[in-house]
Amino acid sequence: MCTVSVIRCETAAPRSSGDSSRGESPKLLRIVCNRDEKLVRTEALPPVCRKYRDRTAILPIDPISRGTWIGVNDAGLALCLLNATLSGVQEPTSAAHARLLRSRGDIIPSLLDCENVGEAIDRAASLDPREFPPFRLIAISLTHVGVIASDRVAVRVRKCQPLRGPFMATSSSLGDELVDPVRRELFSECLRQAADPCEAQDRFHSHQWPDRRHVSVLMARPDARTVSRTIVQIGRDHVRMTYRSLPEVQASMTATKTLTLELSPSEAVP
Repeated sequence: MCTVSVIRCETAAPRSSGDSSRGESPKLLRIVCNRDEKLVRTEALPPVCRKYRDRTAILPIDPISRGTWIGVNDAGLALCLLNATLSGVQEPTSAAHARLLRSRGDIIPSLLDCENVGEAIDRAASLDPREFPPFRLIAISLTHVGVIASDRVAVRVRKCQPLRGPFMATSSSLGDELVDPVRRELFSECLRQAADPCEAQDRFHSHQWPDRRHVSVLMARPDARTVSRTIVQIGRDHVRMTYRSLPEVQASMTATKTLTLELSPSEAVP
């Protein structure tokens, strides 16, 4: 369960309190991911740098699966994974059945050695859909976006194209079709009302309807809530990840960690 948004910051001076990205150069891509999880799930570990063949990547770690839901490498490629809750497609109902499936957290680490969006999408398209619960994988670079969707029957490429404007994707165990329309409308409204797209993006990811907290972007319900927010920046010569644990359902943030990688010389964006 996640909400991911992508915007381009021409003047690239995000104004979130505590965001260490002030003073960045123009032409910055900014990705924000709210992670929603069950209250019984163990808290994730802050981001680390790891090697994947010839690439170095930054990613937070889920302590149960040892995988991740978001990562970015020194080729300037970011990957985000959303659970998919689709009409007519059920998650495994028994513990025995669930144990037969691989964790979705394995998917992104298997792709963090990719050079670009096209390669990541091509390789993800060859995954066996029967091995994983339903998911959507989003691949993002400074110039392109790709989306793969799996319903445990087939893995389908939904999008692989130039990134021409803001992008948003979201999911919920209550049903993706329940939260997508209201969160998408809010995203468009926030962008329309703010002159600074980074400010609009921050407002979107911190938004909570008092009477509809269960479908809010900053989500809260008796069994689950938004547990963290991850900000990924892709610049002309670097990538950066800022991870913030959200121990409470307020917008105040603690346990912040930021890591930066220079793009490898062959992959620096001209």
